[in-house]
Order: sequence, then structure tokens, then C-alpha cells
Amino acid sequence: KLYIMGRFISFVAAVALLAGAASCQREAAPGEASKAVFSVVVPEAATKADVSDGSLVDKLFYEVYVGNTMMYSGDVGPVSTSNPKTFSLEINLVKGITYDILFWAQKGAQTCYDLSNGLKKVMVSYDGDANDETRDAFYAACKNFQLTDKPTTVYLTRPFAQINFGSHSTADSTSDWKTALPFMENADGTLTLLSQLEAPKLPTCFDVHAGDVVDGHFAENVVLEFSAAPATWGSYGTDIIYQNETYKRVSMNYVLASSLGDELTQVKASFKHNFNASTPLEQVVLHVPVRQNYRTNILGNVFTDGNEFTIIVKPGFTGDNIL
Repeated sequence: KLYIMGRFISFVAAVALLAGAASCQREAAPGEASKAVFSVVVPEAATKADVSDGSLVDKLFYEVYVGNTMMYSGDVGPVSTSNPKTFSLEINLVKGITYDILFWAQKGAQTCYDLSNGLKKVMVSYDGDANDETRDAFYAACKNFQLTDKPTTVYLTRPFAQINFGSHSTADSTSDWKTALPFMENADGTLTLLSQLEAPKLPTCFDVHAGDVVDGHFAENVVLEFSAAPATWGSYGTDIIYQNETYKRVSMNYVLASSLGDELTQVKASFKHNFNASTPLEQVVLHVPVRQNYRTNILGNVFTDGNEFTIIVKPGFTGDNIL
């Protein structure tokens, strides 16, 4: 029994995108300026401690096109370690020429992205661990840009959907989370909970210029391997609150997704704790909707009472903890 709710673009997200689009298309003022100055910004999370707050991104790649010809490319680091989510760069441009400028930001050491074919064909690999926040990445395309003597601000967005599982944990000794907790707790107070995510078919190629996945590029039988939640979760302290009920986030994974609407996929989440390591608990959820830059929260009794879940598809990655 599934409930699919809440597919509305937030006012804040819409304004940010419109502002980004408008700032990318200002006409050049008269003068002899030869440099375009860009400030490229990773969107803020609800709180600095939120899951996927963008703070792990430390490299911005860019490409400059005239028509279909790439003129040059490069990369820069953030403005400073104290301001890790803002990048600044100057690009030499010629007045009167119309350019397309593509941006892609990621953690520089992350190997699941292959940029060797350029930003119009970013290849994504799902090899590796589940719950990996270093897979977070962002993009933007400044199309039909002409040189201006004013700085241009570019707002990045995510090419992914994020799939979360939340265990019902409202204050009750019999809640799903409270029932499972004794099987996870270690003598030192830490928790042992590993999760894995499987999907039958996922996109593997993204075109920054088009802002969408590329047809014909898929991986089948995707498995993101068993892994613990990141240390930044703080003993699973990240709550999702929906209709006055609280859920502990127990699984978080990025999957490449189309921007055109809700694609339906099947996911299987498997969980290991101290007493079921040899026979993990499996939860299979059919017809899960995913969309680019949306979070799909699958909420319910993950560890007890079967597989009845509420599914909420929420736009953007800000203010997500309250639904």
C-alpha cells in the first residue's frame, strides 16, 4: 500500500533557478572588458548538519563552448576552506560572441564520475558503497551568455534523485526504531547498522548542457554495497518528520534521474545489524518514483511489521527534515 504525495516545486527553489537563469543571460555593457567574472554557488541545506549539505564538494569543472565547439576547459577549488560552497573564476571571453558555459562541481577525489568525455557526457558508476555522501555533485549551464562587465552568479543544482529509508521512531517503546535498537547497540554506545541498495536499472550518463540524462546509457542490476551511515549522521541522529511522526534515516543513496517527471523504479534495501549479519533483512519496494533534484523518502516500519510504507517525493534538498 503506497501513498505518493507532495510533488510541488518550492517557491525558494524556483526563485533560485530563475535568478540563476536570468543572471546567465545579461547583455554585455559597452566597453573593452575581456574577462567574465563568475561566482558559482552550491545550494544551502536546511542546516549545516543536514544530510547532503554540499560541504564535501571541493572542485568545480567548467567548459566554454561556441556553438558545438569547445573553446577551452578548466577547474578551480572553492573560494576558501571557510566558504567551501562558493567558487569564483574569471574566464577570458570576446565581446559580441555568444557562449555556452557548463559547470560541474564534485568532490575532486571521487572516482564514480568520469569526465574524460567532457561535461556533455558525464559517466556515472554505481560501483562502491551505499550511504556515500561523497557522491554528492552539482551542475549548471549558462546558455547564450555574452560578455558583461558585471559579475555573474550561477546557482548549481543536483543531477540526482536521493532515495532515503526512514524507520518509524516516534517516542514509543514499541516503535520500529526502538524495537530494533537493542540489536544494533554496542557496549561503547555506538551502533552497528549496515545497509545496501539494489535497483534493476539506472541511468549512467548525464549531459550538463541538456540538464538531463542521456538515452541509451543504463546499468542493470545495480548494487550499492553494504556500508554504515556516514559519521556525520551522529549515531543516526538525522530525523525526518512527517505529519508529526518522526523517522530515523537509515539509508541514503543517490541515483541519476530524469528531470522530465517521476520515473518509476524498484528498489531493494537490505539491512545488517549485530544479530542478523548472516541473513540481512530485505525490504523490496515497487514503483518508487524518482526525479532529478528530488528526495524520495520511504517511511515506515523498516525492521518490523512487513513492508507498508508511505512514499513522499519532495522537491529540492533544503528544508527536508520537516515534511
